[in-house]
Amino acid sequence: MGNIGAVYSSKGDLDRALRYYMDSQQGYDRLGLKNTAGYASLMNNIGIVYTSKGDLERALRYFTDSRKYGTGSDCRIRQPMPYSWITSVLSTTPTAILTVP
Repeated sequence: MGNIGAVYSSKGDLDRALRYYMDSQQGYDRLGLKNTAGYASLMNNIGIVYTSKGDLERALRYFTDSRKYGTGSDCRIRQPMPYSWITSVLSTTPTAILTVP
């Protein structure tokens, strides 16, 4: 599902990409696979879509989750990219609307 979301994202069909990414997230959640590199990457991809859609607060939430799950004890791959996205989101968003969980 995530790969299909990536194709739609690259074609600019962000709503459809988001639907596939969310379906993929539900699968990971049902299987208990949050502390995996795949889940961290998925959270990052969802954050990128929300950034492209201009929903920076939601994007920040997903980038933060990507960092959290990308460094989990079961995750062998570290995900350094979201820090640059978080910085980008913070630099373009008024701090009054940002609430990081």
